[in-house]
Amino acid sequence: MQEFLATVASFPTIVFTGALALVLLYWLVVIFGALDLDVLDSLLGLDAVDAAFEGGVESLEGMADGAAEGAAEAMDAAEGDLSEQSSGGLLAGILTIMGVRGVPLTVVGTFIVLWAWILSYLATRLFGSLAATAIFGLVIALASGLSACVLAAMTTRPLRKLFVTQSAPRRASLVGKMCTVLSARVDDHSGRGEIEDGGAGFVAEVRCTSDNDFVRGSQALVYRYESEQEIFFIGPVDQALAAAAQMETDNE
Repeated sequence: MQEFLATVASFPTIVFTGALALVLLYWLVVIFGALDLDVLDSLLGLDAVDAAFEGGVESLEGMADGAAEGAAEAMDAAEGDLSEQSSGGLLAGILTIMGVRGVPLTVVGTFIVLWAWILSYLATRLFGSLAATAIFGLVIALASGLSACVLAAMTTRPLRKLFVTQSAPRRASLVGKMCTVLSARVDDHSGRGEIEDGGAGFVAEVRCTSDNDFVRGSQALVYRYESEQEIFFIGPVDQALAAAAQMETDNE
């Protein structure tokens, strides 16, 4: 036990011992709910960088839908956000190279510190008094830190799926999906339906501007979404396809 304490309190291991103590203190604070797991991601701007990239992706989807002007504006906004978060962008790039993008920075940092402490401890025990010299101790510290980054990447990479956030589909993307009528009738003033979204289903206000025989349980096709009123327009498959084609013609 005395040898262990002497090793962890000697250079270079003491550097990582101090860092490990701070990490343990942080996790105690997280356990008691005083801090969030991704607090460093927010402080260093990684959340803003991710949002900027997501905005760029959504803008490209907008181009595919024909909203070229809006997409260009979204891309400009994304570039602005990235320029403001240059440090966060650099850090995000490093995490991407490590293959741990998406894992909270606190988790990655914890594994880096832990591995560095283990490697430094083993090296100090292996080389004995030689490790206590300034130059050789510095070499051990640097080698332990670099090796720890590699080992931390290998260790945390499988954890990425635990931190994946499933985002809900955009409402406009539900156009073209099938809808199950939930109300007793659907007309141009009222109606509710459940739209297939690849999950449990999305319940929304639906309207039908043509005469129909929709009742509860009827199947219909979504052909338009009105964003201002948050209303989906549905119709029998043939009528809905015809209405969608007519809308494209009018837009042209």
